[in-house]
Amino acid sequence: MDAVYRQLNEALARGERVALAVLVEAKGSTPQKAGAKALFFPDGRIIGTLGGGCLEAETRTKALRALDTGELQTFHAVLDDDFGWDDGLICGGSVRIFIQPNPAQIPAIPERQRAVLITDLRTGHRELRADNQPVMCVEDEKFYEPVLPKPTLIICGAGHLGEAVAKLGAWSGFTVTVLDDRPDYANRQRFPDAHEIIVADPATAIRSLPVDAATYITLVTRGHRHDAQVLREVIHSNAAYIGMIGSKRKLRTVVEGFIKEGVATAEDFHRVHSPMGVPIGSTNVEEIAVSIVAELVAVRRGVKAPSLSATGLLLDSAKDSLASRR
Repeated sequence: MDAVYRQLNEALARGERVALAVLVEAKGSTPQKAGAKALFFPDGRIIGTLGGGCLEAETRTKALRALDTGELQTFHAVLDDDFGWDDGLICGGSVRIFIQPNPAQIPAIPERQRAVLITDLRTGHRELRADNQPVMCVEDEKFYEPVLPKPTLIICGAGHLGEAVAKLGAWSGFTVTVLDDRPDYANRQRFPDAHEIIVADPATAIRSLPVDAATYITLVTRGHRHDAQVLREVIHSNAAYIGMIGSKRKLRTVVEGFIKEGVATAEDFHRVHSPMGVPIGSTNVEEIAVSIVAELVAVRRGVKAPSLSATGLLLDSAKDSLASRR
């Protein structure tokens, strides 16, 4: 469930008064896109964001007024000189924002299933409908909001890099699972933000885990052989992301071995990100973790980010190398 919706349900369960504001339409250049949302409380607290600046200030004023009147409100704003005032918000686009005081709790969303949450902008009524390909839009005064499974990040390897990736991954909205057969490394003290820590051989443990289109897998074990063993288990899965740490030489060795043994084809490696990360000139563990998580987010958002991966070039090299040995 969306973090703002989750906190809305928690606030309502505590009996707090709160107004929900959702950006349901955005055209042109805007500080946030459709689906952005925020909660406004009478004591001044704000959870979530609509982009800050004068737009959020204006929405807050209307939201607090709605708490007093109990009335739903939908308003349009054109983000030009007339709206920017002294905040300097001159994006040039336009938005439509829906405000609902003290809404009913958001319906429970089935775990790891795709659905669409439909909000009637005239009444505030919401319903959840199963949908394998939900699309965000407004039709007939109803806001259709995709509900996607929270992505799972499986980190194979609990070393220093795995620890850093887990921390940033959890902060970036992934449910983190850590696999390592070393209890001195794979423990709650080192991974306080992990949803699950499994002390077992990663190649064995990953067989029992659900791997689907919302799963992201990073191979950062303590050695080349262990990474390759895990890769054997997941290379034919439908995971959204498979990444393996290491040098070009390491990747070439793995590619050649898999092809020679018939484990995978050269084409199968097109989906393997190796080396992992986007090129930010990283040198230490923390910076490398930033580059890796940046690539995870890019894949999750459907953005073709520049990658460090040299897989394509290495595939041709591996094919030529194997051909020369026949």
